[in-house]
Amino acid sequence: MNSGIALLADGFRLAGRRLAQLSTNRIAVHVTGGRIVPLTGVGPFIGGEERQVCAAIVGIHVGPDERMPQMRFIIAVSPKTRRMLTAILAGEKLADDPAMSASVVQEIANIAASAIANHLSGQLGLPVHATAPDVVEDLWGPLLMGVIGSFGVPHDDIALVTTEVQADRQRCDCIACLIADDGTAITHLDRPSVVRGV
Repeated sequence: MNSGIALLADGFRLAGRRLAQLSTNRIAVHVTGGRIVPLTGVGPFIGGEERQVCAAIVGIHVGPDERMPQMRFIIAVSPKTRRMLTAILAGEKLADDPAMSASVVQEIANIAASAIANHLSGQLGLPVHATAPDVVEDLWGPLLMGVIGSFGVPHDDIALVTTEVQADRQRCDCIACLIADDGTAITHLDRPSVVRGV
């Protein structure tokens, strides 16, 4: 695993530990691998373009320039997974409440992005911080393309770190991505850019 992917994978492992603590070990995140693929060929690796998801998008700033985030972290879950995670973190009575389940996805994104930002900051020796998450409900493909299109110069390659997310030992339908701008310090460490969760 190259150094850029290893940095992102380590950030995900930290996020997994924090989610396990928050859920009293009912949510588990396991990093299963990583690879670099061209941005134009990311579709087959991400998959499920037509599936409906609830996603939280977080901007991550690297360095002192805060005008525009150089990275975007996305976590997207299916309706079934959204309900399962809400039941674990907010209780069964609130599992079907749309506002509460959106809040749970938002909080999971905040925990994961903050863990990744803190890890990157320590490793790069630069200030790195995450913005507040925005929650969006859409089809996965158009949502991802919209985020990629929001960069002035998205990187040509995407680093995919695959993870498996489990809730109460059941595999979740969950995708997590970190996409970096071509000018970001992290892209110079063997060009990392995106993370995927299964």
